[in-house]
Amino acid sequence: MLDWSQGELAERSGVSVPTIKRLEPGHGEVSARPETLRKLKLTLEAHGIVFLEKPRVGLELQVATAIASVVQGRRCVLIHTSPYEPAIAILPTDARRQAKAARRDGNEQWASSLEQAAREAEKLPLKVDS
Repeated sequence: MLDWSQGELAERSGVSVPTIKRLEPGHGEVSARPETLRKLKLTLEAHGIVFLEKPRVGLELQVATAIASVVQGRRCVLIHTSPYEPAIAILPTDARRQAKAARRDGNEQWASSLEQAAREAEKLPLKVDS
């Protein structure tokens, strides 16, 4: 979702590349030291990844990102839920509406990410994506 290489994630998190390679396929239960998982989680959260407690879409969804962007000349929030699916573009007002619903559902972290992305989107200069 962040378009990082394994080496970049290793450098940013302090987790070795061989460990990341072993964990990356994600099949079955994750086998790693709690400290390793904590480092990876904190690094990813610091860059906008939100770990959801309950999957919201499909069976595999466990993380999501909300990123400010300009699409077709409009400010929007891109919601990315899987590296295998395209991002969904919504207007900042819709992101705020979804944040209220997430907050009602008790998902404060996702609500905050949506609101932050909406604020950032409204500040973006209008230009066409490359």
